Amino acid sequence: MSQYDSVTGLLNRHSFNDKFTAAIANQEALAVLIVDLDRFNRINKTKAYEFADALLRLVAERLSQLVEIKSKDKAMNSDSPILVVKDVVAGYVAGVDILQGINLIVHTGELVTVIGANGAGKSTLAKMIFGLVPVRSGEVIFNGKKINGMLPNQIVGEGMGYVPQVANVFPSLSISENLDMGAYISDRNVQTQKQKIYDIFPALAKRQRQRAGTLSGGERQMLAMGRALMLSPQLLILDEPTAALSPILVQDVFNLIQYVNSLGTTIILVEQNARKALAIAQRGYVLDAGCDRFEGKGSDLLNDPKIGELYLGVGGFGGSNPD
Repeated sequence: MSQYDSVTGLLNRHSFNDKFTAAIANQEALAVLIVDLDRFNRINKTKAYEFADALLRLVAERLSQLVEIKSKDKAMNSDSPILVVKDVVAGYVAGVDILQGINLIVHTGELVTVIGANGAGKSTLAKMIFGLVPVRSGEVIFNGKKINGMLPNQIVGEGMGYVPQVANVFPSLSISENLDMGAYISDRNVQTQKQKIYDIFPALAKRQRQRAGTLSGGERQMLAMGRALMLSPQLLILDEPTAALSPILVQDVFNLIQYVNSLGTTIILVEQNARKALAIAQRGYVLDAGCDRFEGKGSDLLNDPKIGELYLGVGGFGGSNPD
């Protein structure tokens, strides 16, 4: 029996073909299919395992393409931005400002990436939006409300989530307990929300009682994102989620970020891996010395030779990816 016949038979036996048909016109159905395939892939012990795994990755690639189209349309149809950062000056210490009049706009449903050299202010921007760095001047408007001076717990209550680059899980707590911590201000059914997170990140569902400190780097990032999603934030800020991950895990995390975005969560992705980040973003910002030097569609920035020369070296963003 050929590999094609094996995969086809596998899909027929588990009713995946009907979902493929629906997914052609409906990217939400495709997102559900990915979860179903991944769950089946993990419990199925037949020889078709490797075929299902390859198919899962292929579907994830198709989802990425569809999500980009959908998110662009959603952004174009949005009447007003969900977040506006206007002429913000901010820094950790009085008199030493990292952000020098920075501007940023994010529309509902977008995936916006922020790139730049080390020290450009990327992580500071993320922390400032979330209330962790004081604003000296300028405005941060979230859902039409000025959030300057608000504490992070208050900003969470407004519908924003944040995943820091490091120390983003409670290592002594289990996966399940970490998710509980993410819902500490929620009055909804925590178990129902947990199941939604496990559906998004099936790898976590299998080891709910495992301590977070024993997880791999990629699994920790999944858990950190899952915890932030427990409150169903309208806007999720991710600070370099692929830092120190292997190339294979990097792609997996980017696929998951696109998947979460496809479910309706607006995302700001602060990322050092500029090529991959711009490739999945509807729009991007390039920071330089605390200022937003360039802004545009992700694909335009990706293929701009000037940006490539200044921020990625010879060859530009559009060249071959050495990662």
